[in-house]
Amino acid sequence: MMNGEFKLLDSVVSGYEMEELLVKPERLFSVKDTVPDVSLMLLGQLIDEGYFQEAIYEYHRILISGDFNSRRLLEINHYRALFGLAEYEKVIFHHANYLPGELKGDPFLNIKVAEAWFKLGQFEKAVDVISAWPDGEFQKADEFSGLAHAYADDYNAALRSYGNITADYAYADYVRYNTQIINELADLSFLRPAVAGLLGVFPGGGYLYSGHTVTGFSAAILTGLLGYAAYTSFDVGNKGVGVLSGIFALTFYSGSISGGVKAAKRKNEFKKNNLKSKMKYSFN
Repeated sequence: MMNGEFKLLDSVVSGYEMEELLVKPERLFSVKDTVPDVSLMLLGQLIDEGYFQEAIYEYHRILISGDFNSRRLLEINHYRALFGLAEYEKVIFHHANYLPGELKGDPFLNIKVAEAWFKLGQFEKAVDVISAWPDGEFQKADEFSGLAHAYADDYNAALRSYGNITADYAYADYVRYNTQIINELADLSFLRPAVAGLLGVFPGGGYLYSGHTVTGFSAAILTGLLGYAAYTSFDVGNKGVGVLSGIFALTFYSGSISGGVKAAKRKNEFKKNNLKSKMKYSFN
């Protein structure tokens, strides 16, 4: 991310500068009990070493053999392996159709389902799943609830969720940082698409209002040239070219109006998403 845009790295660059620029995704680890379950040791090792597809094979082998002590731990690690493969739909589908009934209320499994909806961009669904726990009952749920509510643009609910988290929580520093981001989100000033539409009456005005100076001037010049071509064509009696130029002029004119409105909306979304992308959350 450079100057508000994602840019490709030049592979010729080497050294620590490249290491600093590289985006390193969070490493997923397996979940273990205080007393290790021997039957799940290989599954856990595969997840810890990043062999997520192989971990899925091992999950199915263990499940079919019935050689396990804790179905709960087996399923938690199954979901983590699916997360490692970005198979978020499979997490949701498995939870709804194949998970034993007694595990459907397990908080850790439900958090993975909520996180899966979040990864798919379905923030309202994520909020619905995580709202099953009363505030303050499970701090990891409150942490995720704050993130999901913020992405769903419900900043008051996000702050309420974060307010339930104690100072000794493992990711309390993330919560404090995210709280600052949410306050910044709530204070953002936005462009008004209606104003962009009204200014678009003057060709390119909506683009200029949204900060797209080059596009705005280009739209104004192109619309003006096409309009002039239509006028001169009619003036000399060339009605065919005049009609064609007029159609093009009207098309570009109406397009510049709607484009200005869309540009204002995109600018607003960019400002919000730029701040949201800075929020911290651990999927471990």
